[in-house]
Amino acid sequence: PTWAFMCGAIASGALGWNESIGRLLLGMFMAGPILCGLSQVVNDYADREVDAINEPHRLIPSGQVSLRHVYILTAVLTWIGASIALFLGRQVAFFVALGLVFALAYSLRPIRGKRNGWIGNALVAISYEGLAWMAGHAAFAPLTGESVTIA
Repeated sequence: PTWAFMCGAIASGALGWNESIGRLLLGMFMAGPILCGLSQVVNDYADREVDAINEPHRLIPSGQVSLRHVYILTAVLTWIGASIALFLGRQVAFFVALGLVFALAYSLRPIRGKRNGWIGNALVAISYEGLAWMAGHAAFAPLTGESVTIA
């Protein structure tokens, strides 16, 4: 998602070497470590029972990370991601919110899209690449049909 955000920003045609660089780096930080990290924390939480059998050495099943810490980390990452998204604009915040819904749909019941290759792969592709690209574009300029098509 980090690079997809950057590609969308470049596709906007409004990215320059002035104050835009800070905005770009902030958006890349939001898309990658914050929101992608959040989706992976949620997925690890959702997989904790299966991982307790198949991969008991993982952080959550082994008890190295408590469920309380998972909840705190989820709340903190959500707050940081939403705050940055709102700073970057309402359209960016919309794409972030939609991406979070897709991340939850991928990992959690009742949908748990990861159980179906078509649904799971579509949710990941749209949220990690398409929405990140469109958020990158929208952070700098109004979204265009061409950019949406490429995303």
